[in-house]
Amino acid sequence: MDKIVTGSFDSLLALAEKLPCRVIMGEQGPYLSRYTLRELDDGGHVYLHFFHRGDADLQLHNHPWAGTSLILAGGYREERRVGQRVEERVYRPGDVSVLEPNTFHRIDLLEPERGCWTLFSIGPRVQSWGFWDRDGGAFTPWREALAARGLA
Repeated sequence: MDKIVTGSFDSLLALAEKLPCRVIMGEQGPYLSRYTLRELDDGGHVYLHFFHRGDADLQLHNHPWAGTSLILAGGYREERRVGQRVEERVYRPGDVSVLEPNTFHRIDLLEPERGCWTLFSIGPRVQSWGFWDRDGGAFTPWREALAARGLA
């Protein structure tokens, strides 16, 4: 098969409604609905993600695991740390984004009114979350960053 087949918003929602879900909230309401497709033996997971919105803050964040994301519907513009600078890339249906635990990034949705669906596979947890300040280059563990914003 030469082409990746991606889903429509309606068909993805119909599938998601049959799966266990955790809604991840942010300062501005729902950020991400995480639907569990499979738990892996090594502690990883396969999820169907629906992004309700992009990242609210301008700091870039990392993740506690490695992961691969296939864009299914919608899309996003990603800002990613490369050395001490930030580069941008646009991801549309059929595109794949690979994240390592030391990848710092943030996203803005291409269609904020529609959201974005991804198939997301992650490995086992290897570290904690944190934020990287693009202006000063400082790393802040996630609990400290939230406390500084009055959220913890």
